[in-house]
Amino acid sequence: AAIIFLIGQISFARAPFFPIHEINRRAPGPGDYVTAGYVAKIYACPPCPYGAICKPCMRDNIVISEKKKKLETFSLTENELLLFVRDTKPFGLGKKFEFTIRVTGEKTVSGPVNDMELLSFRKR
Repeated sequence: AAIIFLIGQISFARAPFFPIHEINRRAPGPGDYVTAGYVAKIYACPPCPYGAICKPCMRDNIVISEKKKKLETFSLTENELLLFVRDTKPFGLGKKFEFTIRVTGEKTVSGPVNDMELLSFRKR
């Protein structure tokens, strides 16, 4: 049996499926989509010690890839997407998942597509 993690009230059947490279090529407008890929990078903003002045950091995110590989940087190709997530703990490098994502109306990172947030995921 597949394990499904829901972060919102979203069904996998409601959103169209596109491979990662197609999302990058199409650069779709705001909406919900489904894709699949391997976790290639995990980024969690480091904690700021009490009383310290820390520079702002990017929101917690994962980079997913059509290929099983590990990325050290955020230099992404058309085969990778950066997804903002609420929690990075459920993901392991090299693990494959199906993701329901929301393309937002905001653009805070480089690349052809607006910011993408994770709505739900399930292991493949």
